[in-house]
This record gives sequence, structure tokens and C-alpha cells, in this order.
Amino acid sequence: MERSGAWIEVRGLRKTFRTLAPFRRRETVALDGVSFTVPPFQVTAFLGPNGAGKTTTIKVILGLVLPDQGEVRIEPLGVAMGVLLEGVRNLYWRLTALENLIYFGVLRGLSRSQAQSRGMELLSDFDLAGHAHRPVSTLSRGMQQKVALAVALVNDPPLLMLDEPTLGLDISSALAIRARLRQLAEQEGKTILITTHQMDVAEAVADRVVIINHGRVVAEERVDELKRLFQRSDLELILPAGEWERAGQVLGQFPHRQLERSGGRVRVRFELPDLAGFYDLMRAMAELRVEFERLAQLEPKLEEIFLQFVGIPRPVGAVGGAGQLGG
Repeated sequence: MERSGAWIEVRGLRKTFRTLAPFRRRETVALDGVSFTVPPFQVTAFLGPNGAGKTTTIKVILGLVLPDQGEVRIEPLGVAMGVLLEGVRNLYWRLTALENLIYFGVLRGLSRSQAQSRGMELLSDFDLAGHAHRPVSTLSRGMQQKVALAVALVNDPPLLMLDEPTLGLDISSALAIRARLRQLAEQEGKTILITTHQMDVAEAVADRVVIINHGRVVAEERVDELKRLFQRSDLELILPAGEWERAGQVLGQFPHRQLERSGGRVRVRFELPDLAGFYDLMRAMAELRVEFERLAQLEPKLEEIFLQFVGIPRPVGAVGGAGQLGG
């Protein structure tokens, strides 16, 4: 498949919304000089808390809102774009899955036979061929989301803009769509911009992230590079509960969170600021002859990095860095 090299460049977007109310005029700065790039053949996640300016930025890119200043450049000029906005609201619920694909395919320049053939191909890719003739209203939420994504792909656009593509899905459907997004970028050469509030989704599918807060871009970097920059000497220690009772008074002097007790074991996360803290902890464990089952350095999670950029404190008792402790 020939690679198109489609990309998006956002330059200096500014947008202020003005509300005229009795006896007062209210202004809300939605975008305050937003600039970033969506490079070709990659998945870029556009992240930010509620009210940060994500929706306004997306609407400007799509031409639904005019900015006060700045511009959006999409190359090549006139390139086709597949769009999924607000989940499944871009589907006609009384039409069948295949009828939706035929309708939107013809709308985007395909012949009816091309749209039908392409529609069945996509439904098969999403394991929905057996549901092609069912009205969308009768499909499960996960199936509807897959149909909506298929509609965005029906004319094989090189550029995709997807708003919350896995929101509200069961685990199986969400994993299937994650895998499909990676396939679209890696094997089919698509350029993809997604918005999501689910940090695990962004971490799983995105090559790079753009983080916006209060109308300004506060980070734009590859995911692996962000993790490298935020790498600390955090460690996960799993040890018998009796060992923690014996050595915990000394080890507890190091910054830590006790994450879980299960099956006679304790899982502790040490949050060490530097290598000196790491060596001090190792020395203390050696002197106490601590017997443990696992000691591993933790990679920072994208969620933790995001919270630092937008200034949101971690909820009390939140657990990060590792999965559940097995029995």
C-alpha cells in the first residue's frame, strides 16, 4: 500500500468565547496559543482534563469552529479524513450496519457496489459480518462502536480523527479496537489523532502525546521519551508479611506506599527520588537480610506523568505502577 504521508500542523490557535448577559459580559479563553504537530504514520493522543480546550481544538481542526487567531495546516491539501466524534452518534440507528456503511461510503465518493464490498470487508475485519443486516439500534454498545469506526474507515482515508474510540466498551471490544488502531498506523500507514480520558488506552496505542491544560499545550513528546524523562528510582517489593513486620520499621523510613496485603504477602512501592536513595535502601535490606519474592524497578505510567503536567494531585490511596497481586 502506498503511504500518503498525511499530517496535521496546528499553529498558534487562539479562541475566546464571549457571552452577553444582563449587566455583564463574560469571556472564556478556550485556546491560548495552541500549537502542535500530528506526524504521519503514527498515533498521536491528544490529552487534557475537562475544560482544557481539547474539544475546541478538534472542532477548529475540523472546520466547525473558527479561531480568533492561528491556523491549521493539513497536508496534502484536500486529503480525505475519517472522523469519529462522540462515540456512536454519527450512525443512523434505524439503518443496518451494512446500510450505514453503504450510505456513508457513497456520500464519500464510492459507488454503491464499492461501498457494499468495502463495508462487508470492514465488518468482517471487526468480526461483525454475521450482524451486517441488523439495525444498529439492536447491536451492543461495543458492536456499535466498531460500526462507527468502520464508517470512519469506509473510504480508506489516510488521516483519522477519533474521539474517545474505546469509551464505554467491554474489555474484549476495547482490546480489539486498540489492536486495530495499532494495525492501522503500523501496517496501513494511517495518521491517527485520538482524544481519550483513558490513560491506559493512550499508553497502549499512542506513539506520542500532546497534553493541553487551560488552553495551552504543556507537553508534546513521544511516549517512550516522556517515560525516560520521568523515570525515577521507584521499586516494587513483594515479601512475606512476617518479613515486613520484622523489617518494616527500618524500611518504612524510606518514602513508600503499602499497596496491598494478600495471601500472606505484602506489596510495597518505594518512591525514591534518586539513585542515592536506591543504594541506601539496598544497603538496609542487605543488613537486615530481608527475604523477598520480588524486587523490580517500576516504569512510570502515562497517567502519573499526565497528572504531573496538569497539576492534579494523585487521589489518596491510588495505586500505580503494577497490576494486581496474584494469590
